[in-house]
Amino acid sequence: MFYNTFEISVPIWNWLFPFLDKNKIAPLAILSSGKYRNKKQSKINQFTHLVWVPKVFEENKMFSHLFYLLMTPFTILFKEADLNVFYTQPPFSLPLLCFFSRLARTPYIVHMMDYHPDLMMVSGRIKKTSFIYKWLDKINVKALKKAEKVIVLGSCMKNLFLSKGLKSESIELIPNISSIEEFKNQEVKRLVSFKKKYNVEDKLIILYAGNMGIAHEFQTLLNCVKDYKESIHFFFVGKGNRRKEIEQFLLENKTDNITLFSYLSNEEFEMVLEVSNIHFISLQNDFQGIMVPSKFYTSLAIGKPVIFEGNKSSEIAKVIKKFNCGLVVDHLDETKMHEKLNNLIDENVDLLKMGANAKKCYVENFNSDKFNEKYTSVIIQCLK
Repeated sequence: MFYNTFEISVPIWNWLFPFLDKNKIAPLAILSSGKYRNKKQSKINQFTHLVWVPKVFEENKMFSHLFYLLMTPFTILFKEADLNVFYTQPPFSLPLLCFFSRLARTPYIVHMMDYHPDLMMVSGRIKKTSFIYKWLDKINVKALKKAEKVIVLGSCMKNLFLSKGLKSESIELIPNISSIEEFKNQEVKRLVSFKKKYNVEDKLIILYAGNMGIAHEFQTLLNCVKDYKESIHFFFVGKGNRRKEIEQFLLENKTDNITLFSYLSNEEFEMVLEVSNIHFISLQNDFQGIMVPSKFYTSLAIGKPVIFEGNKSSEIAKVIKKFNCGLVVDHLDETKMHEKLNNLIDENVDLLKMGANAKKCYVENFNSDKFNEKYTSVIIQCLK
């Protein structure tokens, strides 16, 4: 059984569950009945069991998390399973869910999408020297050490947990994959019409699409925007705590080369993905190893090069350098950001070649077939 509050947070299940089912492994996602984003993953509806949330609280994400924590232990204890797979939502749920899995004598795998004690620490909410951080880290690491396997997203994350005392043989590195592999190119006429609508026909388009959370950084790019009014247009799509920084920038600066989208239909979103020439991704230095932005794999899957602002030793930077599928800018290095943008304008960078390299990189290293096979292999090992 697979445990995570909302299925929309785990798009990899769309690929994995049908594959497991074909291989005679019956997956079951234990989800909250809360209506987070009012969206369901149609491919896994037949593989779900919903944990009760009072109807009055179904629209509230916090209460959905709370009732999930209260009710899920009963599912673990009384719903028979050969193996449990725990993800990292709700936050700080791992020690509790792992404890009940051991109580039920059911072996478990932990899939680390992020690591909440360190997320709290690097975001400044708690100090590393505080009792609360030490206690949270201790009980989480204890739960991880008793797992059959701990799945991590990259080598930086693996190093983090090795430093916390996990054994190398208990850690499996399985990178994320894109939720969009069957990308359909739009008709040329529609693309031209879309560009005309936003007055970007003759401009280079840079896109940021995804969560705008505490781990990301936009000010470095925003500080460059006004210098490229005639040549570059910036699309921002997404929600999160840092969206207000972009909104504030638009209020304080007279510029018409930023479009901040509030909502896009699936068709419009695919249009934005396609008309963009290059995608932007950022990750603050302190978050290296704690998480890997999954939007990177979508960029690769649809053959779009990436400008990555972050640590040069991070997972994304290593892939970009190895496969020549984008550009890397050090975190907060505005001078280097200007240099890279100038290179794009002067056509000193072959974006078409980088895009082709991105697609090739994804097909050869991160596609859903490879992901499914490796994940299934890990599950079979643990079932034995």
